[in-house]
Amino acid sequence: MRRKYSLPKVGMLAIVVALAISVTAFFIYTYAAPSSPNWTITGKSWVTKQFNPEDATNFGSNWTVAPGRLKNVKPGDTVDWWHSLFVSGGPTDNVITGVQQDVFDLRSNQPNDNDPGLVDRGAWHNEAPRSFTTIPESNWKGWAWNRTNNPKGVDYHTTSMEALNGKSRLEDLHGELGEKKFMYTRVIRKEDMGKRICQRIYWSRRNSLTPTGWVYSSYACVEVPYDYDVEPSVSVNSDYIDAENVTKIEGINAGLNNKGTSKTQNSSYALARFVVRGAEVSELTGKSNEVSLPGGTADSDWPCAIVRLIKGQYRDSLNIDSGTCGKIVQNTGSQLNTGQTPVATNKIDDLDRDRVKLSANDSLCYVVMVSDYNGSAPSTDFRYAVKCIRSSKRPKVQVWGGDIKTDKEVITSKTSNSVNVPDENLSRIELDKTSIRSNGLWGTGLDRHGNKLGDEVLFSPGEYGYKGGDEPDPHWSIVCAEDQYGGNGNQKAYDKSGNVADLPSCHGDATNLKDNYRAMTVVTTQWRDPSGGDVLQDGYITCKPDSMYHDIVGDASLVYNPDFCKRGVWRTSDSAKWISINSFGRHTHSDSKPDPANLNCRDNTRPIVEIISCSNTYVFRLKGVNLGALKDAKKLEIGFNGAVDNFVRVKINGHEMKVLGNENGARPEGTQYSGWGLPGYAGNSRFTAETQPGTVLYENNNFIDIYVKSNPSHMGLLIEDITLAYKMAYTNQNVYGSWGEYGIIANGKADSASGAGLSSSFNGRSGVTPRDYNKLTFANIPKYGNFSSTSSVPDNFTLPSVGGTRGNISGNVDVNSLASGEYNAGNVTLTGSKLSVGKSIVIKSSGVVRISGDLLYADTNDVRQLPQLIIYAKNIIIEPSVGEVNAWLITQKDGYVSTCGVVISDRDWLNGVSESSCGKQLKVNGPIKTGRLFLRRTYGGKHASSAKNDPNMHPGTPAEIINLRADTYIWAYNNYRNTGAISTMNVRELPPRY
Repeated sequence: MRRKYSLPKVGMLAIVVALAISVTAFFIYTYAAPSSPNWTITGKSWVTKQFNPEDATNFGSNWTVAPGRLKNVKPGDTVDWWHSLFVSGGPTDNVITGVQQDVFDLRSNQPNDNDPGLVDRGAWHNEAPRSFTTIPESNWKGWAWNRTNNPKGVDYHTTSMEALNGKSRLEDLHGELGEKKFMYTRVIRKEDMGKRICQRIYWSRRNSLTPTGWVYSSYACVEVPYDYDVEPSVSVNSDYIDAENVTKIEGINAGLNNKGTSKTQNSSYALARFVVRGAEVSELTGKSNEVSLPGGTADSDWPCAIVRLIKGQYRDSLNIDSGTCGKIVQNTGSQLNTGQTPVATNKIDDLDRDRVKLSANDSLCYVVMVSDYNGSAPSTDFRYAVKCIRSSKRPKVQVWGGDIKTDKEVITSKTSNSVNVPDENLSRIELDKTSIRSNGLWGTGLDRHGNKLGDEVLFSPGEYGYKGGDEPDPHWSIVCAEDQYGGNGNQKAYDKSGNVADLPSCHGDATNLKDNYRAMTVVTTQWRDPSGGDVLQDGYITCKPDSMYHDIVGDASLVYNPDFCKRGVWRTSDSAKWISINSFGRHTHSDSKPDPANLNCRDNTRPIVEIISCSNTYVFRLKGVNLGALKDAKKLEIGFNGAVDNFVRVKINGHEMKVLGNENGARPEGTQYSGWGLPGYAGNSRFTAETQPGTVLYENNNFIDIYVKSNPSHMGLLIEDITLAYKMAYTNQNVYGSWGEYGIIANGKADSASGAGLSSSFNGRSGVTPRDYNKLTFANIPKYGNFSSTSSVPDNFTLPSVGGTRGNISGNVDVNSLASGEYNAGNVTLTGSKLSVGKSIVIKSSGVVRISGDLLYADTNDVRQLPQLIIYAKNIIIEPSVGEVNAWLITQKDGYVSTCGVVISDRDWLNGVSESSCGKQLKVNGPIKTGRLFLRRTYGGKHASSAKNDPNMHPGTPAEIINLRADTYIWAYNNYRNTGAISTMNVRELPPRY
């Protein structure tokens, strides 16, 4: 560490100062009590916003002890640090103490207390060397860093540490600040926003056994976020859509509301679409509306990557089809002003263009997302809001107990619901070898043609040494290294220009680090085994590295037994090359900068978990992996045949994968130790990596990071072959629809279901074809019949005779108040009524008959007393409030029957229809013969899945039921049996069925 004192100079300075002050003081300082042979110093740092110098017990409250961080500090807040040392084992030797301050960007992962790169950063101030007596940790006030160094009489609102030192910014302070220039109190300024301000204490010796070596407490930090908070919102003008016919969505609006006092720093935002399969939802609830996307907006497909993260969040409750994702608005890197920022205004989403197919129980959702949504959020975190449009469906009709005949067409609707196929029933598909390499999945040490890098290595018998290697892999690279303490382990590699460079520390996650370093192929070595024979291996063991390699592998030995010097390390491969940080495959290790793992991690007899914890981590990266449609795979498994020294983990696009190693083939099922796989080195060594829920994949440019845990002396990766298997999520379609119980006879097109072919319960009909549900359909079109050009429905109709004419009726009529017989009428309204046993009434109207209430029949157990109502009119209109009509409904050929209110125009016969006006189910018990039948009820139309408020409703539940019951036939038989007259109304010879 670059420090200001050497002990002899400090001692001389102390003597001069002591002489100037007091001879007695000099005597005491020079002849202090002897130190203990077993002393140890530790230290801690704290920070608070509630410092109170008058509180002799605690000096305030709410102290945050390092490495904790005091969060959400705002401009105007006053923060204070406290630093203490603790001594055990008796009096110490003279020790230099000091306090260091540094400033970091709030979005960084710094400070990492074990990072040696922080030693010379920031600003500091030392005190003169001195000895200490025992101070237990319970006595945290026994020695505190001298807070009197805070300058006396300074107004902290007008004076800052940077001002005392002639700087304009806190981060401009570097090096030794000198007396009365270091402060432990700070009034947070507006300029501090976005920063993490940290202090820690340090001392020059850890204990009596170490003559030198600076020691640091953990940093105590305050975090000052920018003052903004962004809330996204999204709305759509429609609450429901006709899933079977929609082609575009209009009226999409989205915005961002910055509720803070400052602009955002670098916000990216987008509006995207996705589909929730098999569920009706209006929004997504029950989970956090914030997600973290490793890599942030580096890939242009990041909006859909967010959708895939949301899919992972809701994987247990919703089937989000991320393959339907469409980017509607995308903006990367903007400052958002305070207040509202529009993202989309009355946007149109073209579903046809993107070939989005919807089933009736799907929900179409729109999500607006924003990064950098508050001052504390990293740029890789996003906040989102979702609005979904629930699907509606065309209402259904069912005809029970009779045929359907028309001179025109029979066109009704069907609903297809998506039903998820369970994971265990999904097919596992393995990609062929050619496709794997074309997708960018390369082994190690291969050129762009798949050949091993470098010339063929040949040794003569008895020729010993190493050859080959030292070629940069064109596909794989090195990202970082990390030791057990969080530093870089003093490891080196070649940068992209071929210069030796220190590897950066991974800090636990390499995702956002650049791959700036070469992965080098390893040499091949031939050596003589003392037990007999030449041995060919990859890698090279050098006990004392030659000087020409000191810059890359170091100058110190990692192998001390001369019997192992100049040997190889790993098996060779015919199809690939080992790669590492240097061509020997050796850890970097020097006397001046040792590999920390060499101190305590060489004993391979220790438990595996202990070896893992003390080993170094190295990260290899493979970029440019193209997955195409596999980005939407439910599960992706990558198999790596090869070897690793020693343990391995895998991430794809920053997402952890489940890794299993086969331990030299001994454990083919795969094993894992504390998250790490152990493949081994044998010819059949292998490890697999499987995606986990929530993993985000891209169509192109995915990257794979392989983390290797390695203890000294060597580290390497060999991948000879890669397999790729996947499972794609899919759904079965359950069909619901309108249907007739018996035949359908039409002179035109017939698009419906006969023979009750689509009758179903909640589960619908699975896997049915039109042939299956049209077994009694007779269609008069060339493709299926063309059996007649004349009418299939007779014009003539003879009303039943039920006892003679009784007179005229008009106005509002209760039919049960009438005696049995035949009645003439103009316009008339039939109010709700229950027709008594034995009554038979025929109403013949020259105008319009309105039905304003339920028309019911009284129950009877005598077939000769069955009640019956026959209505003949120009038009018959059933009012919306009516739920059941027991009657024959017959009109003239140019007339109509409407199941819900008046029809103004044949061409606009749905005008005025809504759920509120026509949302009640209607059942008609009796035959219907009319020129036009307008089925205007909407019951069930908004429920594409089972309704929560109506357990009897499912997607096939009809809005109208037309039921020709047996009582109609029995009544007609009894009414005519005494006349002896049976007339044949029409005869039609039909073709083969549909």
